[in-house]
Amino acid sequence: MFEQTIRNFKINFIRHDGRNSFSSGDQIIGHISFDLTKETKITSITTRLKGNVNVHWTAGGGGGKQETRKRYSARLDFFDLKGVILQEDRGIHCLCPFLIVTRGTKLQLGTHVYPFTCQLPLGNFPSSFHGVHGKIAYTLTVGINRPWRMSKDFVTELKFVNHIDTNQPGLNAPLSGSNSVTPCSLWCNSSPVTLTVSVATKAFTPGETVKIFCEFSNPSSKTATPKVKLQQKQTFYTHSKRNRKMAIKTLACVSGEPVGAQVSYVRTEIMLAIPSSASLTISECSILVVDYIIEVSTCDGLRSHGCIDNPVYLSCSDSKSLQRSCNNTQNKIQIWCGWFQHSLLQNFKYIPTPVSENCVYLYAFMCLYVCLCLLYSLLHVLCVLSVVFDVHQVYAL
Repeated sequence: MFEQTIRNFKINFIRHDGRNSFSSGDQIIGHISFDLTKETKITSITTRLKGNVNVHWTAGGGGGKQETRKRYSARLDFFDLKGVILQEDRGIHCLCPFLIVTRGTKLQLGTHVYPFTCQLPLGNFPSSFHGVHGKIAYTLTVGINRPWRMSKDFVTELKFVNHIDTNQPGLNAPLSGSNSVTPCSLWCNSSPVTLTVSVATKAFTPGETVKIFCEFSNPSSKTATPKVKLQQKQTFYTHSKRNRKMAIKTLACVSGEPVGAQVSYVRTEIMLAIPSSASLTISECSILVVDYIIEVSTCDGLRSHGCIDNPVYLSCSDSKSLQRSCNNTQNKIQIWCGWFQHSLLQNFKYIPTPVSENCVYLYAFMCLYVCLCLLYSLLHVLCVLSVVFDVHQVYAL
């Protein structure tokens, strides 16, 4: 059988930057390898690079036997690119010149390795995500075709990351909110508990720890305990936006120090660790949206009160690599300036010496200093422009 002929299929990616993910415009380089248990004729080996999003859910059906459950679904394709690793060998039939015949390539028993190269298109595509009622997937399919047989496809899912510029003013702005609630029943005459929450910024990365500042005022007769939750909200839509399905998951939960009764003011810090496996925020897809909320509330032992929701943004930023690139550029500029200054000083040794030697050398040194300052300023401007252009190419896509 065909499944027994090809064994141990593997696909290996070659990454020089050390990342295990891909982004818009990246070139995918690697090689495939497989073992053949016997001599086999292969017509072609093809690649197919796809990116799409699928959502589906059911609703209704709770009103009796007459009511049926409705199914909702939507699909959106981002791209579908095809390539060839081993080209088909086509020729003309010897008896019928109008008939094109596909000649296969005979591969011997053993291991075979083929390199391949393909490139992701440019565009603002959402990051990979697997949700309750849908997923965003990017796949690379390698098809091995044989004469008179169905193609054998090997599918590999790629981890796609949409890099967002976290230096936007909206993402760097601090978050704050306040709420007050009376923890007693209707017949209880108790003062309200006031809670004020503030977070330094809105944008975070998976694996990062969020520092949350909480200010309490508990004049009631009960002890209040602050609780912090990181919630993921998944929203699935149809193309018309008339129907939607929502799912909320709690990814992390932590409790702070209890605040005793009859306390006028307490300020505390709560550290919330974002799981490193958390997906990134998805806001650029029309049928699947992923948001994150930090919910802060107080608990009196029985139930929670006074919830404060702070929306946060999870992204994967390349700020460190950009900082390294900027530092390397500045080092190159300093080297170039030093070399240029050394060359000028060397050339000044061959200037004819006039009668008033001290005045001329002082004037020459001042002119040289002014020229170097102007040149250094010009190179700094070029450095800033080049970094801005690199940032625009990385993030604006």
